[in-house]
Amino acid sequence: MEKKRNSDFEIEIFNLENKEYTYDLKVGNDFFKSQEGSVIEEGNVRVHVVLDKSDVFFDLLFWIEGEVALICDRSLEKFNAPISINEKLICKYGQEELEIDEQVIQITKSTQTIDLSQYIYEFISLSIPMKKLHPKFKDEDDDEGILIYSSEDGEKVDKKIDPRWGKLKELKK
Repeated sequence: MEKKRNSDFEIEIFNLENKEYTYDLKVGNDFFKSQEGSVIEEGNVRVHVVLDKSDVFFDLLFWIEGEVALICDRSLEKFNAPISINEKLICKYGQEELEIDEQVIQITKSTQTIDLSQYIYEFISLSIPMKKLHPKFKDEDDDEGILIYSSEDGEKVDKKIDPRWGKLKELKK
């Protein structure tokens, strides 16, 4: 399957001089909907990119701020979550195009443009917490998740401990 390209997020790098460039981009609902399998469908985000080019590589510094719409895991209500991200991506020149690690990619000298949409989307989605809770739940204690076991009539239940477990407990001491 061919990856969708978004020309609003493509930067021509082929004929850039060795100096610093800045780009201001806006990320909205159309951007998130264009990402295949996106967990985020709505958002209003500003992206400031500083590209510092040299002969052998170039640095891309990303400042991403705004908010994205999430669904609360507890109440299933939609809420806007603020995001503030600072990331760095290093592009170095080599024989082939490949991703060396999460912060370093290699491109060829003949690469005409670089599409930042994939990196912007990854930075935003990785900033989303695993547990998405509506802000109205932030002051609640987490005691709801603790289960307390007791007998049906409320009496404390005394169980005889298996002697094997008793021996293990003695080892702990």
